[in-house]
This record gives sequence, structure tokens and C-alpha cells, in this order.
Amino acid sequence: MFQSRIQELYFHERDNLDPMVLSYPDDLVDCMKENAQAFWERTHWVTMDPEADDKSAELYKERNLRRNALVRQYRRLLRKVQKYKAFPSSLLSEPGIWVIPEKCCPWIWQDPRVTKLGGPKCSSLKRQLETVDLTEPARTQWSTVDSDEVWMEFVPEDVKSTPLNPSERSVNSGSQKY
Repeated sequence: MFQSRIQELYFHERDNLDPMVLSYPDDLVDCMKENAQAFWERTHWVTMDPEADDKSAELYKERNLRRNALVRQYRRLLRKVQKYKAFPSSLLSEPGIWVIPEKCCPWIWQDPRVTKLGGPKCSSLKRQLETVDLTEPARTQWSTVDSDEVWMEFVPEDVKSTPLNPSERSVNSGSQKY
């Protein structure tokens, strides 16, 4: 998910941003990279019963620790940048700036036992994942969309009124590090 993310700014020219503001996208991309698994888990939530067995309890605990670390780090970054008067809040609407969903996005697997009962053949987990990511691209922070129009409908009107053209975007990296 991190490797295939949208990497350019669509609505802000990097050269026109305040130098203090420019450190924020780099810090956030660091956070995204460090916590990519926690982002993915939040958007591909698999229900676990921590009381089922020791392994489930361990997986549940580790996932919870990753999520808590992500939320703490992300909120700390938001508080930091919101102190700067020059920080444009519209920067948070850039498709390459990931957001943590308020609620988890459940991923319900197909049950292979259905086939034995005469139901349709169950797809592999890999195929199920590909299907859910293509059908619901917000789960991958828009990295699986075929066109800008798909995610553009979720951008605030005042922000999406001034998109950069593709040639401007191609030289307008969201992060200098990655």
C-alpha cells in the first residue's frame, strides 16, 4: 500500500508552501511508512476473538498496540502543524496524505465451507483482497483507483476547484524524502 501510494500534490504547489509547512508532508509520510501495517489493518479489519486461543489474543494485542501507536503519532503531528498559521488545512485533503478512518472498515472473508454446501466457489484470499481494494479504493488510500474522478468526489469543493494539471503534478512531490 505504501509503495503504490499517490505521491504528488494535486492542489498545492510545493514551491509556494511556507518552509515550515513543507516539513509536515515529510513527517506525515514518515508516519505513514512506519505505520503502514496499522493503516492497512484499520482499513481491512478482520474480527478476532481474543479469548478464542492464545494466538488470537496475541494477534489482537499486537494489532491494538500498532493502532494506538499510529493514532498517537498522527494526532501529535496534527497538533504540531495546526500551530502554524501558514499551514493550509486544505493540505489534509491531498490524496497522498493518508487519513485514519474514524471507524474500522471490516473485511468479511468468503467462507470456503459454502462450496461444500453447494454454494459458489470461494475465491482465494488474495483474489478477495484484490476485489475489495478495487471495489472500495478508500481502503488503500486511493492507490487502486483508475482515475482521479473516483476520489475527487470526496474532496471539499473549495479545494478541488484548483487542481494542478498532470504535468505540474509530476514535478510536485508530496515528500522530498520518498
